[in-house]
Amino acid sequence: MGQIVLDARMAYYSPGGIGRYIRGLISGFEAAGLGVTVARARKDPTLAGPALFTPPHHPLDPWVVGLEFIRLRPALVHSPDFIPPWTGRFRRVITVHDLAFLRWPGILTPDAARYYRQVFRAVQVADRVIAVSNRTAADLVELAGADPRKVRVVYEAAAPDFRPLNLEIVGTWLRRLGLEPGYLLYVGTIEPRKDLVTLARGYQLLLDRYGDKAPPLVIAGGRGWLWEESVQALESVRPGSKVRWLGPAAPEELVYLYNGAAALVLPSLYEGFGLVVVEAMACGVPVVCSDGGALPEVVGDAALMFPVGEAGALADALARILFDRDLARRLGEAGRVRAAQFSWVEAARRTYKIYEEVLAG
Repeated sequence: MGQIVLDARMAYYSPGGIGRYIRGLISGFEAAGLGVTVARARKDPTLAGPALFTPPHHPLDPWVVGLEFIRLRPALVHSPDFIPPWTGRFRRVITVHDLAFLRWPGILTPDAARYYRQVFRAVQVADRVIAVSNRTAADLVELAGADPRKVRVVYEAAAPDFRPLNLEIVGTWLRRLGLEPGYLLYVGTIEPRKDLVTLARGYQLLLDRYGDKAPPLVIAGGRGWLWEESVQALESVRPGSKVRWLGPAAPEELVYLYNGAAALVLPSLYEGFGLVVVEAMACGVPVVCSDGGALPEVVGDAALMFPVGEAGALADALARILFDRDLARRLGEAGRVRAAQFSWVEAARRTYKIYEEVLAG
């Protein structure tokens, strides 16, 4: 079997989201002893492997990066950010994380929309299309016209570092940030798809009902595209001191933030998988999330869900988690069991079998 190359540029350019997916897959390949060449961004000092000069999402990226791959003489290239190279005589596998931008067209900037709309061509060109959930697989067929015979589902997972920690150690770490355990936590990019407007409204309802008994809301994430409305909504929460902005958090910081939280809150309009809920559950933290996209599929019965966009239902779910300790304990335990069903080693093995399937054909 010829050389298999994973395009890992987004591990540098997008440390969250797709970047975490790439690093998780690499760790799984290594743990399973599977030989995959990692093609990294030229500026990325954290990964070993041949360097690629073309920046992802450049208008000419799919054409130019194909020329870079040609010099590596691969038998197969795996593109984990939706769009494969258009040039080059090698087999192609792509990963599609979600098609939220087709269900909610207003959530992308025009430039981002132009890039991701290449997915229609991508699913035709690719030899196999990996979807990170059954929901995404169904959307690929319904919305993007993918041939269902090409589509394979491979779930994501939490890295092994996401686990329960000693609360005394967690408390000491949090105090460096001016935090005490017991806050509500949001983790993710600040962008329309995450529906932080509903989070702001739901949290305000919680504050109006419970006053000082309601814990702070911690926002751990950087500003993405079209962030302005989300930030404005959260800045309008009163009292404003209840909302804490941390900016993006590295994985080694996230494990402490999860462990210190009373609950993780994810109000997204749509998730193709929802990696942060699995990470939080792996830490034993209760999860409150919307029923957007694949979230019901991923959390099962191990979280409290509310209908997309319903701030009142969100406030009710938060109150149940905060003031019913038995419920919070049960969900924390159920979450750990649920998270253990997802594994990067298993994801890597399934992905490698897809490579073998393509190359055998």
